[in-house]
Amino acid sequence: MDISHLMREGEKPAIAPNAGRHRQYCWTRADWGAYGESLRQAFPNILFYEEFGHLDWLEPKPEIRIFDRLDDPGITQPMCAFFPYPGWKPELIRVSLDTPKGQRCWTWAHYLSPRLRMFVRRIDHNPKEDWRGQLRDSPVEGWFESHMWTSYRREISEERRIESKAIRLAEKLCVRAVPVHWKSAEDFLAGRFRVSSAGLMLGDGRVSPRVIDWYWQSPNRAFELFVDIAGRANGSLPVEAVPDSAWGDIRRPKWAQRP
Repeated sequence: MDISHLMREGEKPAIAPNAGRHRQYCWTRADWGAYGESLRQAFPNILFYEEFGHLDWLEPKPEIRIFDRLDDPGITQPMCAFFPYPGWKPELIRVSLDTPKGQRCWTWAHYLSPRLRMFVRRIDHNPKEDWRGQLRDSPVEGWFESHMWTSYRREISEERRIESKAIRLAEKLCVRAVPVHWKSAEDFLAGRFRVSSAGLMLGDGRVSPRVIDWYWQSPNRAFELFVDIAGRANGSLPVEAVPDSAWGDIRRPKWAQRP
């Protein structure tokens, strides 16, 4: 399929982006760097740039900050990536939005898709979790997830191929962890939990081997730990840390089978 005329469209493409995926990864900063390298190997023309942030609404044209690596220490905003066509130039235009107040913002002069939007991890520090004040004297640790969204035009097979490849490259860096549920802080500290069927359906728990290693280095840790107002919590754990009793009536999927 010849899509060169579609790639060179203005900021409002004839075929609007109408598909995409959201993924969560428990990655280190080094994992983000490795992901950027794998993307560049697969797509040598890929471009990583930092979102303009609030500057896209202001009158002065924002600076386009392009980076070679996703673990660059100079990154301060969410990162985006797209796949420029030959001859593309990083030009911005200011457009009016279809809103009652007619706000204006800066965007690329020519539409580029697929796009990746990534909240890359800039430091490998996790704030302590005090379980809504219940564990002030002995807080626990949870490795927070990073987020990535994709956007592409599904009618264009080439864009589907690129987006799918970008997701596959990300998931090659991951192993699956088991989503679990704790009823209380006391249960967490005592190692009492149940496997979460909802988490399994959502496909949560994509963790890098580096983060798995972090888990085993100290007690009272988890991935994607979230404590709700009632003091319950959800998160995920390595397959090896989940006993058969925690599965209850839930059948272990193939990826969670233990030797």
